[in-house]
Amino acid sequence: MPNDAIPPFTLAVPQADLEDLHRRIDQTCWPDAETVDDWTQGAPLAKVKALIDHCTATTGCRCEAMLNDWCQYKTAIDGLDIHFLHVRSKHKNALPLIITHGWPDSGFSRALIGAVKVKRKEESHD
Repeated sequence: MPNDAIPPFTLAVPQADLEDLHRRIDQTCWPDAETVDDWTQGAPLAKVKALIDHCTATTGCRCEAMLNDWCQYKTAIDGLDIHFLHVRSKHKNALPLIITHGWPDSGFSRALIGAVKVKRKEESHD
């Protein structure tokens, strides 16, 4: 992809990948529960299992539509693919703001920062 190409990005997770993930989760050998009643030994096993149960529910892993509701793009900078959200301010003279993230985080968590009002595609304007 040339450096000046900035095509829209659409998330599409193949069903076979989700089925493989479910299979691997089903085969997980869980550790013994922590020996304390707080988070000093890491995330409590019950919380992790509850999160996994929630995320692997019938609709939990099929969230592409919600994620694709954001204006996402992908471009190459110095040979590295960069994924980003493009969010315009409702204020005409707003100062542009770049909020970055690293792996394995995503820009979606940054979209929730209280100081930044994120607009979805249908609310966006050029």
